[in-house]
Amino acid sequence: MKSQDTELVVIVVSARKGGVGKSTIAAHTSVFAGSATVLIDADDQDTEGSSATWMQARAAKFPMFYSYSDYKQYGIDRLLEKAKADGAEVVVIDTPPKADASITELMRRATVNVVVTEPSFLPLSALPRSLEIARAAGKPTIVVLNKIKTQRLETEQTRAALAELGMPVVELSDLADFGRALAIGQAVHEFNAKSKASEQIGVLWREIQKVIQ
Repeated sequence: MKSQDTELVVIVVSARKGGVGKSTIAAHTSVFAGSATVLIDADDQDTEGSSATWMQARAAKFPMFYSYSDYKQYGIDRLLEKAKADGAEVVVIDTPPKADASITELMRRATVNVVVTEPSFLPLSALPRSLEIARAAGKPTIVVLNKIKTQRLETEQTRAALAELGMPVVELSDLADFGRALAIGQAVHEFNAKSKASEQIGVLWREIQKVIQ
């Protein structure tokens, strides 16, 4: 059993624009992080496709799960204390698609912030505000460029723009296995350990490990 003095690794997954795959990434990452993990759903749309929906379909006993109701009732500080008392080593927080004081609060408590976008106009237009909050939080940040379909001009232009940020960037393709796994309560490496989707989540997890070590 780990010491109670060991610091939790807190991974906050955020996006100002909805529909970019934030909850999908939070769910897959929470399983890749191992059995001593808590997934917190801080999204008030918890009945409409957030990580809570996936947990309802999941048979496995991990990650431990704290719902949006738990988050609203107890607040993030008490939930992090509970996670530590429950033996967690990693906490993954699925956030609502907004950029307000509640997101700022969560980002400040992160060990690492994972900011999600995709190579299209509206998500990218919302990215600067998310990164502004992440920088103000003063914590390491990883940008996930999600739902890449092909080597399109938009993708190449986005890569070039993100390369100037000075932050790690991880690319995830628009692959059916991400959604197929979630539909049956699994993560991609449980669904198909040899798939490209599983490989890409593994790359994200290794990047997270580099940042927190």
